[in-house]
Amino acid sequence: MQVACNKSIQIDVPAQQPVLVLNGQWQQAQLFNVRLTRSRGINDPVDTGINLIKTYEVKNAFITVKQNNIVIDTLKYDSLYFRYINRSKKTILNNTYEINVSVKGFTSINAASILNSTVAVSNPKINRAVGYNAYGELVDEVSFSFADNVVSTDYYLIRVHKADGSYTDCIGTTDTDFEKMIFNSPFTTETCIDGNKLLLSDKNFNGQTKKIVLHIANSQMDEVLFAGKIRRPYVDLLHITKDYFNYIKSYNDYDISSLNPFAEPTNVYSNVKNGYGFFTAFSIVTDTLR
Repeated sequence: MQVACNKSIQIDVPAQQPVLVLNGQWQQAQLFNVRLTRSRGINDPVDTGINLIKTYEVKNAFITVKQNNIVIDTLKYDSLYFRYINRSKKTILNNTYEINVSVKGFTSINAASILNSTVAVSNPKINRAVGYNAYGELVDEVSFSFADNVVSTDYYLIRVHKADGSYTDCIGTTDTDFEKMIFNSPFTTETCIDGNKLLLSDKNFNGQTKKIVLHIANSQMDEVLFAGKIRRPYVDLLHITKDYFNYIKSYNDYDISSLNPFAEPTNVYSNVKNGYGFFTAFSIVTDTLR
């Protein structure tokens, strides 16, 4: 007979100095806005809802926006949206934006991102009922093309929407250029990709026209009638930065690691200097699938 015993040990965890946390994702022709909070230490209260905002929101910051290294704006706190906002200036393609934040009692932080040019979607279409997936569901083939820029290394995020605006799920593809953003669990044989996680770089097609071919359950590609108008499925093509590419990959790893007991701990990618969070700019083109 084996007998086990437990011994309780008191560990004094030192207080942690909070740092600033900046988050913002800007697309073309969008008003400047960011969210600013402070980090929560392991001993801090776990507030939720409005208490979370009251406890960790930072409202007295001085935030400037640089466009191509020239200060062009100062953001003001909006208590209605809990964000720092500008109500006149908008983002412009092919410009670099930098956010600088200073708050009394905190180390100043900053983050920067280029807003890449838009990339057009060509010949988006749906071929109905081309076959069946592994679950026996009838699937449609969704396809479109885009021309990649030969000058630089480019990164893209594709998002496929149902007619009601929600993302499709369980997209199948044989295209090896896509990152493996599947549910990485030892307890599932899932091999499909969520409709908002189709991530790829141009390392294998730099400067060429890239054709995308996806297979999606037929029921997700149906048109819907709303307010007397027909709505159809559609696709977004986002031209993103390398930072955004790394952020999406790391967030996906973080998201699924909580459901996989064998996964390694994962930190979400941050490009905020001297703080936490993430800031990026991206261009987006949307087109209807027919």
